[in-house]
Amino acid sequence: MGPAAAVGGTCKWFDSTKGFGFLIPADGSPDIFVHRADLQWGTSSSECQATLAAGECVEYIPVTDAKTGRPRATQVTAPGGGHVQGLTPGGTPPLPRPPPPPPRKGPGTKRGRDAFEHGNYVGYYRKRCGQTLLRPEGDKGVSGETPSETSTSRVLPGDARLDVLCSFAEQHGWVRDRVVLDVGCNEGVVSLHLGLPRFGAARVHGVDIDPGLIERAHANRRKVRDRLNRAVEDVVKFHVHDYSSRDGGNAGPRGPYGAILALSVSKWIHLNGGDAGLRRFFARLVGELLPGGILVLEPQRWGSYGRNKRSSTRARANFGSLTLRPEGFVDLLEREYGMRHEMTLKPTLVDGAPAGWDRPIHVLRKEASDGTEHP
Repeated sequence: MGPAAAVGGTCKWFDSTKGFGFLIPADGSPDIFVHRADLQWGTSSSECQATLAAGECVEYIPVTDAKTGRPRATQVTAPGGGHVQGLTPGGTPPLPRPPPPPPRKGPGTKRGRDAFEHGNYVGYYRKRCGQTLLRPEGDKGVSGETPSETSTSRVLPGDARLDVLCSFAEQHGWVRDRVVLDVGCNEGVVSLHLGLPRFGAARVHGVDIDPGLIERAHANRRKVRDRLNRAVEDVVKFHVHDYSSRDGGNAGPRGPYGAILALSVSKWIHLNGGDAGLRRFFARLVGELLPGGILVLEPQRWGSYGRNKRSSTRARANFGSLTLRPEGFVDLLEREYGMRHEMTLKPTLVDGAPAGWDRPIHVLRKEASDGTEHP
């Protein structure tokens, strides 16, 4: 057997601090892991850091990692065999990696650390998962069998919002066989649950403004694919996308959708965009829903706004001028956007669950112009 052929691709992202990242193969196969040790860059100086730039074209030899059993890129070069980024064409070593900048102070920071100005918390579901452990009866394992033990809860954290939503969603046909959008999907836990047989969505698009959270969502999807349900990779897609921006943000998925979930995102859009930004958000949600489509809205309480008004300079500037209140969002959507309130759900938390996460969940339907409901 001859030597493996080099494969072309581009760098999806590379963390120069941690020394690893992922490549996007040109042949359309799944993203492949790459480590700094496999970059061909021509020097072993510990003072220099070999890196890849996002979008940089490379060639590599794919192998299966002996320890993890997963694909890994080796002998990574520039196209044609040259050095990857990290050496100039003449072979001059790059400058040493600069030290990290000192922590910022003032608006947008907490105790010297960056605040999460869009509510893009890391580890959000590690805090929420104490509410419940999902024990679905209908989710099938990798081989199609119903697991005797709680395989879903071992792979994905549970969420009390999904528990209360599930029975009503099935009864009224809100999610099953529909294309669903999950706005502010964080690490993708809710999106992935919607794509499993318990909810049975035809396609789920999870969007979040934070690229790091979307990377975690992709990792969670791989975990579900490998350990629970192979089909989830075809059903659930994740996108880095600013859904609330004035111009629609960077390229992202477009409707129409049979259902849209906006769970715990309205406060951050309201603080960063003001009343006008929240109205734009509502207009886009309604505009991308099919007639008869469902909006699942979980607004944060007004009392929590004050605790987050210093999360960014924009939030602090907007806070004093906000006139819309979360308790009036349902009335606003009915009065100005043609939505009809179907019901309000209330999650039931287990003992010891974090306080404040039993917020009401409002379900609204987009009325058709002829007054009928479409599936």
